[in-house]
Amino acid sequence: MKRYKFLTFFIQVLLICAPCFKSELSQTKAEEVDNTDEKIPDTKPPNSPNRTQEICFQYAISPEDAEKMIQKYNITEEDDNDDMHGRSFFTEEVKKERQKQIRYLHKNQDNKWEALDINTMENSSSWNRAGKLKVLIHGLTSETHKNAEQLIKDQYMFQLGDAYMQERNDNVIIVDWTSLSRVPLYRYYIAADSTRYAGEAVAAFLIEVINRRLISSWKDVHIIGHSLGSHVSGVSGYEIHKQTESKVGRISGLDPAGPLFDDTGSLPSDTSRALDKSDADFVDIIHTNIGDVVTTLGGALGSTVVAGSVDFYLVACSHQASVRYFVESINNPVLACPCEYWKKYHDGNCNCTAQTGGTFMGDGCSERFY
Repeated sequence: MKRYKFLTFFIQVLLICAPCFKSELSQTKAEEVDNTDEKIPDTKPPNSPNRTQEICFQYAISPEDAEKMIQKYNITEEDDNDDMHGRSFFTEEVKKERQKQIRYLHKNQDNKWEALDINTMENSSSWNRAGKLKVLIHGLTSETHKNAEQLIKDQYMFQLGDAYMQERNDNVIIVDWTSLSRVPLYRYYIAADSTRYAGEAVAAFLIEVINRRLISSWKDVHIIGHSLGSHVSGVSGYEIHKQTESKVGRISGLDPAGPLFDDTGSLPSDTSRALDKSDADFVDIIHTNIGDVVTTLGGALGSTVVAGSVDFYLVACSHQASVRYFVESINNPVLACPCEYWKKYHDGNCNCTAQTGGTFMGDGCSERFY
């Protein structure tokens, strides 16, 4: 008999502030800069607004305090000459070029993940035209010293793909967009902006898959994205609908990235660049790392915003926990109970079953419940 895990999801959400505005942490950092006998020079060193934003995210302080740090410590832009992570990486021309380097990984007959050549898939025995398609998209890959495969493995994407292929006869593709997502953490905003380039590329790829009849219907396409990969998924769904007037069957957002996407406590006015419920026929979202604004860069990377057809909120979990729970849900259904707040759940007052108000989170989540 399959075992069930009982988790809680909340209807009411406490919204948090954005990382680059005044908070207890930013005030503390500001005191470190201001409470000193050294005089901040009247003239500013030649730094661009982008440089201010970088310092803002690197130290989790306000733009005003970032400007003071630049002036006081004469922070230079020497690293901006670096081709991989420097100023040259900002240009649309470079991002378009890196967009072409996105790879689509699929397991071959030797049970190894390799880059997919769509031109040979039509005659491949490892591809099941009658099966469904799972598209897995990783998030930010800030550890620049690792290769792409290790970065994808660290985010449990291979584990998720293997779980699907072992349990079912589904087709699985892992999107490797490390050409755009692999940046130092303090340059997070570069990867955040690059999600639209990755999403456009994934959409074009999937449209080609459908056009070649490698999958019979958009209803059979399920995109699963983690962190920034959730927004790549959203852009993909938006572009597919825009270009084909069809929607993918389902998108699952695993702790969608919050910084720069829900800074106002709500979805941006232009939802074409962020995951929301309009991007697929059914959008389910798992939030595991909304945390405290004071620790945004260290422990609150996920979005707080209700953006899906259904949103699940787990208490005190890591950013990667959403992926691990999703992997486990493939073999062991995860039952979630509606609950107003954590203490009520902790005291045992939110017990439920699938027949008494509970619903399945993760792979077993379905629009038929909503």
